[in-house]
Amino acid sequence: MEEDFTSIKFKKIGIKKTPYINDAPYQPVKEDKGKFCIVLDGKYVEGLAKH
Repeated sequence: MEEDFTSIKFKKIGIKKTPYINDAPYQPVKEDKGKFCIVLDGKYVEGLAKH
């Protein structure tokens, strides 16, 4: 049975925080300073936790 995948819906599960204001590099820059983190919505933390 072939399914028709004509659309994909994304749901926000958190936010990313970086020191970049307008543009971020395509590749990581090891020397960059600042706070880099991902803040997940609390209801997704347990399901995405490494066990």
